[in-house]
Amino acid sequence: MAMILKDTVRTSDSDFSYQCHSCNKCCHGKEIQVNPYETMRLSSHLKITTTQFRHHYLKDQFLKHKKNSNACIFLGENGCTVHKDRPQVCRLYPLGRFRRDTGDEVFTELFPHPESKGVYGDSAKVKDYLKTQKVGSYLKAEKSYLKLIQKMAIAALHDKSTSKSETAFFKSEVKTIRYADWVLDPDPVIEKYCEWKTIEFPLKTAQKLKIHLEALNSWANGEWNPVIDNY
Repeated sequence: MAMILKDTVRTSDSDFSYQCHSCNKCCHGKEIQVNPYETMRLSSHLKITTTQFRHHYLKDQFLKHKKNSNACIFLGENGCTVHKDRPQVCRLYPLGRFRRDTGDEVFTELFPHPESKGVYGDSAKVKDYLKTQKVGSYLKAEKSYLKLIQKMAIAALHDKSTSKSETAFFKSEVKTIRYADWVLDPDPVIEKYCEWKTIEFPLKTAQKLKIHLEALNSWANGEWNPVIDNY
């Protein structure tokens, strides 16, 4: 089921308020894509590795639904079972966020479920709503990954050790590497990088994020390769 957007376009200074009443209607019929930072937060919440999380809870980088249902796999009898670490898109609801070609950040609004108990208003600003939903760390991580992925793509295209049809970003002389193995599944890369740096594997998400970005940046700079032992 696709999310339907209203024609209204808002900025962070637009009037907007929303009060959730935990009807859980927004937890049905959605396709929730999960990024590396969210994968780390959710796997930490569940006390499993990012690899295990992706295997059990994701399908093509989207959260699975409950069996024979269109409900989110994390929807329990009393609501979201991972609410503290829920993805950014869930925090933004009922707002949608995107960037125009000019780079300006704007927000739109999703049509609510016909049985939704959420209350819309204009008693605050969009930026106030974002603050209450604690999306700051999510937006910062998203920006960091976007910038780094662009750098990695450029590094791969200029890697002289591979042919044009076999760029280092996807393959090495040792084994085939998928994009998911580098960026979308952080734990294995973090583990290899920590071994190379002779440092302990981080336990807190904020530190894991820092190390993962550092590891990928090190690869992009040609300083380290996670698929070649003793590089």
